[in-house]
Amino acid sequence: MACLDILNQEQKPQIPRQNTKELHFVFMGDSRIRQQFFNFLRLIPDYDQKTQPDPMPFNNHEDMDLTSAILKLHVSFKWRPLINTNVTDTIRQWVESPPSQRPNWILLGMEVHHMLTSNGTDYYQYLKKLTEIRPLLEHCAKFSQVIWLNQYPTIDPNQWDISSEKIHRYNEGIKSSLKNYSQIQIWDSSNIFAEEYVRGCRVFSERETAGKYSLQYTSCRDYIHTGYTALSQATQLLLNQICNLKLVQLI
Repeated sequence: MACLDILNQEQKPQIPRQNTKELHFVFMGDSRIRQQFFNFLRLIPDYDQKTQPDPMPFNNHEDMDLTSAILKLHVSFKWRPLINTNVTDTIRQWVESPPSQRPNWILLGMEVHHMLTSNGTDYYQYLKKLTEIRPLLEHCAKFSQVIWLNQYPTIDPNQWDISSEKIHRYNEGIKSSLKNYSQIQIWDSSNIFAEEYVRGCRVFSERETAGKYSLQYTSCRDYIHTGYTALSQATQLLLNQICNLKLVQLI
């Protein structure tokens, strides 16, 4: 991929490609970020991919990795659904690691598990935990591109801990908490896709009642995760934004 070539060359422009370290993307968060991870992998050519585990389960609650020697690429997923010591320890490990072991891009987001009754549903405690990891993220931003992935609205069923209203409140709290940390980017450019998906699911529900069916919206019964059609567009837009930023810097 031309984009990956450009990003790799940006690491150390004066060093031959064969001597540069692999380009490392890390996705860290809950199952919604895991969706982004898997959709990102769909954009990567399968020349010599190796995965751990092999195969990678789509509902895996463990860390996962994909590597490609030909592309000099490493893409990781870190299962971290809650802001806790696991998150802090992971970020601190990157800060203390030598440059060759640090990720180039850190894309993270964790919200919805904090909304669950089993996890306390304490919005202000969530913001407190976010405040605690801000300095570490800012430090990471000195050597990596750090992007907080705001979470998308969801289909709101009755009697459910997670709702679009809550997600919006958490997203706004994140913006307020990170607004003075200019090196940490907040990415919410794909909300329009998720919103259209939710509207489409409402239409589908009416069509289903009438005996009609649309393959595009077969995941509408999943109240938490955005459907593939919308999410694939969101992930493509995210990659385009990453690549276009580098292209602008090179011009």
